[in-house]
Amino acid sequence: MSIAAISARREKCRTFTRSSVLPVMPTSAKMDLQNRALCYALRCPPKGVKKTKLKDIVKFKLVKKSDGTVPQPSAIAEAAATFKDEKRKRGRKQGWRKTTKSEDKQILTTFKKLRPPGYGVDSRDIQKALPKKLSKKVGRDTIISRLAEKGYTAQKKMNKSDNGVKWRQRRLKFAKKYKDWTPEDWKSQVQAVGDIKHSLSTPRCCGLALSNCGPLGHI
Repeated sequence: MSIAAISARREKCRTFTRSSVLPVMPTSAKMDLQNRALCYALRCPPKGVKKTKLKDIVKFKLVKKSDGTVPQPSAIAEAAATFKDEKRKRGRKQGWRKTTKSEDKQILTTFKKLRPPGYGVDSRDIQKALPKKLSKKVGRDTIISRLAEKGYTAQKKMNKSDNGVKWRQRRLKFAKKYKDWTPEDWKSQVQAVGDIKHSLSTPRCCGLALSNCGPLGHI
């Protein structure tokens, strides 16, 4: 090979950009019904009409996916081959219900049993408390749906998390013990924590914040 040919080849290699040599990654988008029908029409035409080659469909972008990109030849071939296949029905039959009336009643009874007066309860706790057979049968979404039918809908918490009955009792006991303390009494018993922007004073004796306790504490 002559020096001129080598130089020309090197110059040609330099003109390639990074995007031109990297492979195009496939996307998760799919063809809609209209483009799948077009694949069938192009690949399975009526008698006397020549079918379009896969490379020509890709080259001239005759079909596209939902994001505007051109599908792979294999995807076009598969769409054409399976377009007229009988589609299985999806979803539940009309009127079908996962739980019976007695099971709905059992879910509601368990919910009322676990739920403390004035408090909420998580669907996980209800599912665990249900009989083993029913617990395996229904999921959290089903439990939430059945309770919603009875008027019990999930709501966003208005305050900090509830850590259980023992936690509430401990806070109530603390609040009652110190309910008669005045600000002057607390001056020698508090210490500052956090930074300057978000400061909080907590009693040294137990480390519990009193900002939300009020006269009887946050129960």
